[in-house]
Amino acid sequence: MRSASPMKPISLPIALRIANQPVVLVGEGEGAIAKSRLLTARDAQVRYAGDEPSLVAQFGQHALTPDIMVGARACFVASELESTVTQAVAMARAAGVSLNVMDRPELCEFTVPAIVERGPVQVSIATDGASPVLARLLRTRIESWLPQGFVRLVELASRWQDRVRQGTANLSDRRRLWERALTGAIANQAMAGDDAGADSAMQALVDGQALGSGQAAGSGEVYLVGAGPGDAELLTLKGLRLLQQADVVLYDALVSQDVLDLARRDAVLEDVGKRRGHCPTPQSAIIERMLQWARQGKRVCRLKGGDPYLFGRGGEEALALVDAQIPFQTVPGITSAAGISAQAGIPLTHRGIARSVRFVTGHLANGSLPADWQRLVDQQETLVLYMALHHLPAIQASLLKAGVAPNTPVALIQNGARANQRVWVSQVDACTDAAREINPEDGPTLVMVGQVVSLREQLGVDRSLANALADPTGQSWMLSA
Repeated sequence: MRSASPMKPISLPIALRIANQPVVLVGEGEGAIAKSRLLTARDAQVRYAGDEPSLVAQFGQHALTPDIMVGARACFVASELESTVTQAVAMARAAGVSLNVMDRPELCEFTVPAIVERGPVQVSIATDGASPVLARLLRTRIESWLPQGFVRLVELASRWQDRVRQGTANLSDRRRLWERALTGAIANQAMAGDDAGADSAMQALVDGQALGSGQAAGSGEVYLVGAGPGDAELLTLKGLRLLQQADVVLYDALVSQDVLDLARRDAVLEDVGKRRGHCPTPQSAIIERMLQWARQGKRVCRLKGGDPYLFGRGGEEALALVDAQIPFQTVPGITSAAGISAQAGIPLTHRGIARSVRFVTGHLANGSLPADWQRLVDQQETLVLYMALHHLPAIQASLLKAGVAPNTPVALIQNGARANQRVWVSQVDACTDAAREINPEDGPTLVMVGQVVSLREQLGVDRSLANALADPTGQSWMLSA
């Protein structure tokens, strides 16, 4: 059987200016109200024919007669009444007025796309009327990708357009200048609302201080970005934006491939991860590499599993950047404890069961264990242990010695918040037996101790609609495609 050929677009996307132009709106209900918002936001002169009270109060009420079409730029019909639709379509066509009929693509002469707006920048998504719902879903995806602060970039470009044109010798220089300005530190300053800083940096570019190669020495910056526990959808929007504009990505062993796949195709990716018993890139070398790239004028994303400042040594790297006078940003990430516990169905706190939570490293810098376990033990507290699997027998003995009840629930979660997540539920006096089933080489394991673990039996099944609609690979296309 021959496969169907791909559908070809039959319409041409066009930006139509309707400010101060007469536009006809026919209909009632939510559809007509939505169209009115679209038109008034663009300063159209709306001629309304219908009986929707709020629209009558706003625009007055016109009779649906041929006179309403005279001189109109376009006609929008949003009515459930077939007789009204038929009448309006006939009048618009007789007057030669471009026509849009809600949910009736066969009657439309033009369709209205789903729109993402950032000031004067508009991104439209159209399906030739085949599926407005699909267009809206795609709009949601783009909304999440395009930061609200993007409008400030448009304002920056508007302020500097003439000065850049006058201050650069040729088109190639202008293009290079704008690429640097709109994708690097200047863009970040503008989107953060620092107009004075962005303007000062723009002046430096126009004055020729950072032209030439477009990556002047000493002009780089670093982003310390938390990648979250593994699921790419748990990466923050700001983290995604900075990751996608980075020239170089230095990533840890805990960063998932799904997150790395979001980096630019032409970015340099360097694995600087440390694994137990294997540390090809010690922390001092990671810091030096980060500084080297930044001093070459590169935008460096230091990508860390979880959160940079929670057992991520991000503080050490930030201090090194301060000493080197290299600009940097820190983007928090969903720490592994929060992301993994949620995916496993184990609340970190719960009324009447756990009133607090404590995050503890499973081993100190010298490889030893925390000493004062008595201080760490509270029957109404959840204890989350990072990097603890190797020392679990000693941790078990310390907990029992400190007075923790032997039957206190324990969860061992390997590759949390990832497609290959596995969970073992045990108790303190038997957790080392459960740990024997875990191969440390298969991925990191988080240890949770406390009564909240018992809630997993009720909450551990993903009952979300997205999961119910997921494809056979376990990925919901609406969220992960």
